[in-house]
Amino acid sequence: GSFKGGRMYGAGEYTWTSGGSYIGTFREDFFEGKGIRRYKNSTIFEGEFKYDKRHGKGEIKYPSGSSYSGKWHFDYWHGFGFYKNGKGYSYEGNYRFNKKQGFGKEKLSNGDMYEGSFKNDYKEGYGVYTWKSGETYKGNWKNGKKHGFAISEKNDQILKKGIWYNGVHKSNETGCIEIGQECLKNRL
Repeated sequence: GSFKGGRMYGAGEYTWTSGGSYIGTFREDFFEGKGIRRYKNSTIFEGEFKYDKRHGKGEIKYPSGSSYSGKWHFDYWHGFGFYKNGKGYSYEGNYRFNKKQGFGKEKLSNGDMYEGSFKNDYKEGYGVYTWKSGETYKGNWKNGKKHGFAISEKNDQILKKGIWYNGVHKSNETGCIEIGQECLKNRL
């Protein structure tokens, strides 16, 4: 590559003696702009860099077969992206510092699916979970568990309707949740 004031600038290539390489653009000795980074463990990232960090749009492929393609913020998955693990699991949606955040679609390796809100990597807020069998849960989630009002259906027939609390169906549509002897109606 080129040097300016003793620092790497423009298109070039750098190879570590311990393994791994970078081919792309440099600015003041930093990876800056588009490039390809090959890691010692055979992981490959192709995309945009800023101050040596993956930043902007890019795709990373791991030796395990998993990959992520989408937005990056200083080495974090951040913004809209698509992850798949190579074993049937995938997630398409928003990330915030490597965690699912906001709206997303999750497909599990067993055939189940979830479409809805996430917060800090957990299902949170409204979402629809569909089992491979066709049964659905349409309702609220908290910390990854069914929580709040929801309807569970299969083949257009309601199986359960009411309030879930910490993953457990606690009431019918009246809204009364029995915890011990107490009814917690309208206290969620």
